[in-house]
Amino acid sequence: MNFVRNNWFRIGLIAFICIAFWALFCGADLSLIQKLLLASLMALPLHQFEEYAMPGGGPVVINKVFWGEKERYRNYPGNWNSIMIVNLSAYVFYIFAIIFPDVIWLGLATMLFNLFQVLGHVFEMNIKGKTWYNPGMASSILLFLPISIVYIYQTAGLATGFTWAIAVAALVVILIVSVILPVQLMKRTDSPYEIPQWQLEQFEKVSGKFHW
Repeated sequence: MNFVRNNWFRIGLIAFICIAFWALFCGADLSLIQKLLLASLMALPLHQFEEYAMPGGGPVVINKVFWGEKERYRNYPGNWNSIMIVNLSAYVFYIFAIIFPDVIWLGLATMLFNLFQVLGHVFEMNIKGKTWYNPGMASSILLFLPISIVYIYQTAGLATGFTWAIAVAALVVILIVSVILPVQLMKRTDSPYEIPQWQLEQFEKVSGKFHW
């Protein structure tokens, strides 16, 4: 488990490469909507890699800047274990959206989740941290934003007001299940799953370089 906990974001990058090769050789028959959903799934590990590996420091941003914890931010409220669960659980919803591409509200919910990432990284985290870049922002703008906009445009004729209502409700469920519950259920001020020192060092480098 320690190996997975310390490397899940690197494993995700390997998964991205495998999906990319599959899409290249076997994805010709996919519909445009399926391709957009697949692209959204592929953007997820790239986004996480930016947050946790290159440049990294994302978990410190989340605890210290997003949640506002100033003292115990290396293990509270999110810790190295709950962070892993939060990020890996998101894959479930993205994969189901690909498996059931005709369930438009589910696809829309994942796209709204993407846009939620855009709002968080581009505005809230930068405003609170007084920075103009934070780990995860580039992939949010360059990947999540255009993919989501195109998907919403392409499904406009298929989505009714009721579809959108279910999508918003599904987004709330996704946020509760994959973000709020893991953090709240596992938060401990004395959690043994401390965010690694190198993540803190990367956070300091990034926040110092892009501070305003």
